[in-house]
Amino acid sequence: MPRRAIFHRYGDVNVLQTEHFRSLPLAPDQIRIAVAFAGVNYADIIARRGFYKWAPPLPTCLGFEVAGTVTEVGSEVHTLVTLARAGTVVSIGAAQVAPSTRTPVALLRAGSELLRGGVFHPFQLIEDNRAIAGLQVLLLWDELERMGRGLDQVVEWWRSGVLKPYVDRAFPLAEASHAHAWLESRQSRGKLVLC
Repeated sequence: MPRRAIFHRYGDVNVLQTEHFRSLPLAPDQIRIAVAFAGVNYADIIARRGFYKWAPPLPTCLGFEVAGTVTEVGSEVHTLVTLARAGTVVSIGAAQVAPSTRTPVALLRAGSELLRGGVFHPFQLIEDNRAIAGLQVLLLWDELERMGRGLDQVVEWWRSGVLKPYVDRAFPLAEASHAHAWLESRQSRGKLVLC
């Protein structure tokens, strides 16, 4: 029976639980993946704390990115793009910024962390020929052609050695709370995964 890391209420790492579950019947537009690894991301942290607007409603199962084997394909799935073994994308986040609770003190601490990271005036950025950019991949989810081109480029960079992903640590699924704590500690250097 499959297992998952899940939380039934928002909070610190102690709300994470590991449980067995029965898979739902596959919808025609879905695929089923036997997950080998799940990335631990900043999005997981802020979802667990209740601040991620794209997270599904409670109870929430973590795993915004996974690597595994496609075991079942729905009848309406006609295009399936897969990465070769070890195809990995490294993400960088700032888990220390999300407040642990919604109290005024926690929100003030989060604000001070943001300020410590720097406040930039747009004219100074222009004068220094610098930029700040962000990307919310979830907003591009339905743009399959665009996402495919981007993914093809990332895979090519990996194959040519331009991208050299680094996995900092792999935690057993039962230790998902330890993985979250490690990410929030600011000591991680590279990708964290659950296995």
